[in-house]
Amino acid sequence: MSHLSLVLPPERNSLDDWPCAAFTVDALGRVILANVGLLDWVGLAKADVLGQAAALLWAPEARLTWHGQVLPDLDASGQVEDVPMLLQHRSGRVTEVSMSARAHTLPDGGTVLRVVCVRQQARRDGEAQLRMLQRVAQDAPGMLFQMRMQPDGQVEFTCINKAVVCLFDLAPEQVLQHPDRLWAAMDPADLAVLRMGLRGSASNFQPWSQQYRAWVRGEWRWHEIHASPAREADGSLLWHGHTLDITARKSMAHSLRDKDAAEQANRTKSAFLTRMSHELRTPLHGILGFARLLAAPDGGLSEVNRQRAGHIESGGDSLLRLINDVLDISRIEVGQLAISLGPVLLDGVCQEALALIEPQAQRRHVRLHLHSPGGVWVQADAQRAQQVLMNLLSNAVKYGPVGGEVCVQVSGAASSVTVSVSDQGPGLSPAQQNGLFQAFNPLGAEASGVDGVGLGLVISKSLVEQMGGHLRLEPHGGPGSTFSLILPRAQPDLDDAAQPSAPAASFDSEVAAPEASPQPALRVLYVEDNRVNAVLMEAVFDMQSRFVLQVASDGRSALAQALAEPPDALLLDMHLPDTDGITLLAQLRQLPGLADVPAAAVSADAMPADIERALESGFAVYWTKPLDVSRLLDAVAALLEGRAATSRHGAPPSGGTISA
Repeated sequence: MSHLSLVLPPERNSLDDWPCAAFTVDALGRVILANVGLLDWVGLAKADVLGQAAALLWAPEARLTWHGQVLPDLDASGQVEDVPMLLQHRSGRVTEVSMSARAHTLPDGGTVLRVVCVRQQARRDGEAQLRMLQRVAQDAPGMLFQMRMQPDGQVEFTCINKAVVCLFDLAPEQVLQHPDRLWAAMDPADLAVLRMGLRGSASNFQPWSQQYRAWVRGEWRWHEIHASPAREADGSLLWHGHTLDITARKSMAHSLRDKDAAEQANRTKSAFLTRMSHELRTPLHGILGFARLLAAPDGGLSEVNRQRAGHIESGGDSLLRLINDVLDISRIEVGQLAISLGPVLLDGVCQEALALIEPQAQRRHVRLHLHSPGGVWVQADAQRAQQVLMNLLSNAVKYGPVGGEVCVQVSGAASSVTVSVSDQGPGLSPAQQNGLFQAFNPLGAEASGVDGVGLGLVISKSLVEQMGGHLRLEPHGGPGSTFSLILPRAQPDLDDAAQPSAPAASFDSEVAAPEASPQPALRVLYVEDNRVNAVLMEAVFDMQSRFVLQVASDGRSALAQALAEPPDALLLDMHLPDTDGITLLAQLRQLPGLADVPAAAVSADAMPADIERALESGFAVYWTKPLDVSRLLDAVAALLEGRAATSRHGAPPSGGTISA
């Protein structure tokens, strides 16, 4: 590196907001810029760090790596990434970090090194959560597989979980090496039909779903396969899918008298889905949260690594949407989807749905418009009506052109009200219209690159019908599509109607909302036993000064902390090592000054009964993991101001609740 005198780089030090340690080193190896994160981790004041040798920041055993590996690599290539290092605190303790550095040339020809360090523990915890997801996939009750068809028509399995042992009495390795052993177990007639279905899926790029018989352990078993195709860069096709043993279901279909067995199967299914939802949401909370922090422009990553973090976030969002949709489909099938009908003012439903879909529209530069006479009341469930409207809006934004428009039109008749959502997309072919409202039919979205598995319209149609309405596709002469939500008209609620009536509703997506006024620094107590979730919450709160976060890992330490320093707000997980969130809230309410402190339940439990029980026990709001960390701080501010209590689920909602 060329010689450089001790001068600061020309840009302003904006690194203090980063949730990591960052510093700049001159050509003589001296620290000339350091952020707050570094000062905290080494326990020194800025005056004690600036001008000192950068090598002294590291533990003695790491200084050899600094001089013998990092500096030579920087001289050779100008950058290093993900080097394990040890930062040393003045007390002697060390912090394991992953260090990345880059040489930067200044206008005067001199060179500086810019160094960023991220805690290794958070990274290892995230990797552990990913391994947990892999174990969940291996232990799933159905056979999960990935199957490839080469351009020459040859079919092979590239991945298969151990459930193949139960379904075919074959080990995964046997199927991966000799797929013909799996085909040989199938009924020949069914195998011929199965191959025709596979060829059809390959030619029309549609989901593949069939039933067949297999000879396993001396008896015929019924199996059901579901898979969706994706095209690879080399021209091959890749199917991701699952196979279930449906022999019991087939037997029940032939015996209507076995009603008790069918009900037990539904209860078992609901219990399994509830447990699986909780087990998947918990690691997804950490994965999505850290991915969003790292993918942010100020996350401290290079552009390439930011894009990689964005891929993690996108994949996690897709998985979360699938989890939410499968839960709704299951509740609909067993008649457990909660619907609470009553008079609903449509203005608020439309405005809130448009506001929630606005970030998605901004990413595609789509303008949203609402035309409504105002003061229109319908008989509906407000939350479910908003869910349906958001699904229609999300589809309109996704399938319409970039820079296009989406229009919401409210009109009424004597006994009904119609909410129409129109887009400027390519429209739907007759074949696609015939496939509307079919589960796992994304209507060709997989070929266009638009994310979705084809459950959103199925769920929306069922919700609307349970509210006494209809959902339909309006005839269209040209491009674009219009979906109409038709609900029964209702008389105004007397209490709400007594409030001043709102003007005719309007919405313009280009009008910016006023900025929120600064909030005073307040204490927030977060009780969470999952270390990854706690670290994520700390990283989010470290980026602001409105709140001071206190973390407790169990009920006993939470009570001790609250007694020593009474918090201004409570965020409580529902499952703790020594208690549960509802019991802990009741105990906290008995402490001096905490009788009326606002509290939010933060949990991976997503079933309506869990939510109702928490709200009835005194929580102002229920937040389902994974949380949208970009909206978390505003949600905490709303909780402290008492605004969260006006919403059933409050904010921030979990990401990916809108399906195609």
